[in-house]
Amino acid sequence: MSHILRFLQSVRIRHVGGSIVYFVVVVTPGAFAVLTRDQAGPAGGIHAWRLHRLGLIAALVYLVAAIGLGSSVLALVRPAALGVALMLC
Repeated sequence: MSHILRFLQSVRIRHVGGSIVYFVVVVTPGAFAVLTRDQAGPAGGIHAWRLHRLGLIAALVYLVAAIGLGSSVLALVRPAALGVALMLC
C-alpha cells in the first residue's frame, strides 16, 4: 500500500509541474503566434484555470497520501507536506 501512496504523491506533483512547463513553453507562444491578442488572452486564461484546478486536485491527493503514509495527521507537519499545504492555501 505504501508503494501506491508514494506513486500517487510522485505522479501528481510531477504531472502538474510538467503541465505548467508545457503550457508556458508550447501552448502560450503557439496561441499568440496563431491567434490575435484578443483571442489568445481568453484561450490562455481557460488553460491557466484548468491547470490551477489540476494543481488543487494534485495537492489534495498528495496530502491524503502523506496522511496515509504517516498513519496520522501528524504527517502533515513534514516539510514537503507543509510546502504543498502552503501552495494549496
